[in-house]
Amino acid sequence: MRMTWLRHFSAAVTLGLCSCAAGSAREATSPKTDHGVHPPATGGTDGQDVGRGAPWPGWMAVPDPQTRPDDIECAGRVEAPIWGFRREDGERVVPVQVDKWAPVVDALPVELPEELRSSVPSGAARRVVDVNDGWLIAIDKGEFGAGLFWIDKLGTRARRIDTALDERIRWISRVKFGVIGIAGLCHGEACARHTMVYRVERNEQGSWALAPHADLVGCPATHVVDHGTDAVLIGTCGALYRVTKAGAETVGQWSKLLIPRAFDASVTGDMHGDAYVSFGRLIARFSKKGKADWFAPTSCASVRLHPGGECSCVTAEGNGKPGP
Repeated sequence: MRMTWLRHFSAAVTLGLCSCAAGSAREATSPKTDHGVHPPATGGTDGQDVGRGAPWPGWMAVPDPQTRPDDIECAGRVEAPIWGFRREDGERVVPVQVDKWAPVVDALPVELPEELRSSVPSGAARRVVDVNDGWLIAIDKGEFGAGLFWIDKLGTRARRIDTALDERIRWISRVKFGVIGIAGLCHGEACARHTMVYRVERNEQGSWALAPHADLVGCPATHVVDHGTDAVLIGTCGALYRVTKAGAETVGQWSKLLIPRAFDASVTGDMHGDAYVSFGRLIARFSKKGKADWFAPTSCASVRLHPGGECSCVTAEGNGKPGP
């Protein structure tokens, strides 16, 4: 059967970075593990940078960026390291510097059917969930296309699942309460848009279909399975949500001018129920009660906006590029 989903590809709404933050289109990405990732700066004591109120050496507690206009204005424009997270010993969350990231391409034991393979954009991210009659596959190439498909075990048949949606499914994952799919993309003037979360399950006819699960305010910048709570953490431009079997709850909120970095390791949870979000230079930690603590590396503790629009880092000691 010749598929006609390609014409739907180009019709997918092009969402992405809010106009308030500079940067490239948001795509489902993950930091490379073989290169481009560095541990946090050394110094201080184990787990605490003395006198600076941060849980990691080389970092310090900083005020909420909403109280510092230059932090907001310079979001995404200052030349500073980009940070993600990793788990040490499977428990403690530590920041890691991310120089490069690439689309996640999950393994698939069979080749894609020809009608699907010839239409998938080069370099697209691919998420795969194994089901008893084949595989569920979410394709994401940012504003260039996306979609959710089922293919059989032999890789000979394919069917698109999200044809009825205005916003395509770009990410799927299995959790204990089922398979979850996320629709939406941050690109252009998209901060006012919503993120739709669906359950991917069989309908009465036995075919794979979509059932609405949650409607979140803001486009989906980043998402990851929080294995400690069997939930999906979704960071939008404005809030962090935890999606569980019961629905979605708001974990924390921030200025819509700040958008989490668009790779999986930019959001994570820890064994205590706290959640961490990376905005590139800044990191926010949200407690179970929604309290936010903000951290920045001491090498770029704050930023300075110059009259010409240039942004530069200011160290914890107050050193930085002087204004004109």
